[in-house]
Amino acid sequence: MVKLIAACMLALLPYSLNAMTIKGCSNPWPPYVISKNEGMSIEIVKSAFILSGGHTLEASIKLWEHCLKEVKSGDLDILLAVWKSKLREQDYVFSEPYFENQIVVIKRQKDSSQYKTLQNFEGKRVGVVEGYHYWDAFEASKTIQKDPSGSLITNLRRLQKDRIDVTLDDRLVAKHTLLEGGYDKNTIHFVSKPAIAKQQTYIAVSIKHPKKDEIISAFNNGLHQIKMSNNLDKIIKKFDK
Repeated sequence: MVKLIAACMLALLPYSLNAMTIKGCSNPWPPYVISKNEGMSIEIVKSAFILSGGHTLEASIKLWEHCLKEVKSGDLDILLAVWKSKLREQDYVFSEPYFENQIVVIKRQKDSSQYKTLQNFEGKRVGVVEGYHYWDAFEASKTIQKDPSGSLITNLRRLQKDRIDVTLDDRLVAKHTLLEGGYDKNTIHFVSKPAIAKQQTYIAVSIKHPKKDEIISAFNNGLHQIKMSNNLDKIIKKFDK
């Protein structure tokens, strides 16, 4: 019995020595990040790190711009849920993607425009969230009037008051926000299909972080285990009802 206990302790020793506490950051982004302990991204990232070495995730909720700065500087370790862009790749290392996002259009009910191509947005006041990267062609366009605010909620309020013509966001975020906010369906129309563009969600670490390779490798390894066990689909379905 003593030998068995000793063997178990030795087996667990490397696991304990290598375990990290990983400090993550996100803005509130329901249903991906509802609180520091709740949300699709929180569950996926936390599960991946636990499975890959027993690493602990400590999440904090801040303004998106603060998250970008604090992870870039190394004060925090990871961005919990982020879309990739060429500009961001200059400052961050990205994991394998763990979810595919659909960017959808939200407009006023009386607006008959289809918004199927970038040209459909020309001449319109498009509400965007400051600091977000929607998709490359949209960001590069010089003919689309982008009107930034701090959140989708603000953009929905501006849409109701005719201060912008249309806004964009992730499908699940838009669906959750519209349901929780109790917005009038006779005023606001949520165009859920087809998506105007698609993105993928990653975690990201500062390119200057001394443990960037270790953190990314640990997450990717854990993500692979979640996929193999079909638990990734179970987590997604829990929040995409």
